[in-house]
Amino acid sequence: YNYDNHSKIEISDKKQIYDFDFLPSVKKIKLPCTPIKSEYFITIDWLSVISWVLVYSSILSLFFMAFEYSRKLINLAISKDKMTGLMRRDVFERCYKSKQKDCAVIIVDIDKFKLINDNHGHLIGDDVIRKVSGILLNSIRTDDIAIRWGGEEFVILLDIYNKDEIAKRAESIRKQIAENTISGMIVTVSIGVCISKDIPFEAKFKHADDALYQAKKNGRNQVVCYA
Repeated sequence: YNYDNHSKIEISDKKQIYDFDFLPSVKKIKLPCTPIKSEYFITIDWLSVISWVLVYSSILSLFFMAFEYSRKLINLAISKDKMTGLMRRDVFERCYKSKQKDCAVIIVDIDKFKLINDNHGHLIGDDVIRKVSGILLNSIRTDDIAIRWGGEEFVILLDIYNKDEIAKRAESIRKQIAENTISGMIVTVSIGVCISKDIPFEAKFKHADDALYQAKKNGRNQVVCYA
């Protein structure tokens, strides 16, 4: 330590194994303001510098990964209907509606739901909605979208254009609901399907809704595909 100049220097005889051509070269100097007359080589310990840069970069990367994961979890949680776990209609219309030109639309409506509420109470009605929603969630793939559209009505969007396959899936949903006793009752649904390609979502929804109306008119508890 140089008390006159308040400076300090550490001398190491460590062999330099990290003097690369693309890094600043080692320089030979005489130490200023010291009684030492010998010449010394001075350089930056690049291995230490790079090591610390990598350590801090890794910590920052982990922090941002954790932040992004938390953000996605929060967005996923607030996008779901609290009662059913299905996507909320307002979230769909704000974030996904414009991207659904190429999809099949299925509308599911619980038959005579008002009578269920009137005769058994809203708690039983809510339980029916939850159980039907659970069957819908278990009937779709990861990339499909199931939405609680309003009250006892649900919408499913499938990236499939095989009419027979979609009709088969819709019929499977109808059958599962009809065959499962919910709160001691037999609950049924009517389903309208639209498989038309290359038309706006609004037009597909209208066609599926027309098919649903026909299913209700025909006696309920059935699937009707828009022709």
